[in-house]
Amino acid sequence: MGIEVGSWRCPRGVHSIVRVDVFGTGVSTSSINGVWTGSALKAYVEVKGVPASGGQARFVAAYRCKTQWFGLPSGAYPAEGLRWVYGSGYQPSYIL
Repeated sequence: MGIEVGSWRCPRGVHSIVRVDVFGTGVSTSSINGVWTGSALKAYVEVKGVPASGGQARFVAAYRCKTQWFGLPSGAYPAEGLRWVYGSGYQPSYIL
């Protein structure tokens, strides 16, 4: 599923997402997991262990902002949110 970081988090814009971790949030969804690493404005993370009925997962993204120095990246900052993951079929993209 696609994960983006909202532009409101960086005054000069988001430079890139460098990591996304996915965790299940409850007893019935504790098997939900996923990791993505790279450098992109939109991260596509494969979420595994989702029950057939779906479940809530916590997404934690590490992102970098553009700096005033030629748009170079800043250090990494965390963004997180709870999102619903469907058991099968289409998965929407989310903005954290």
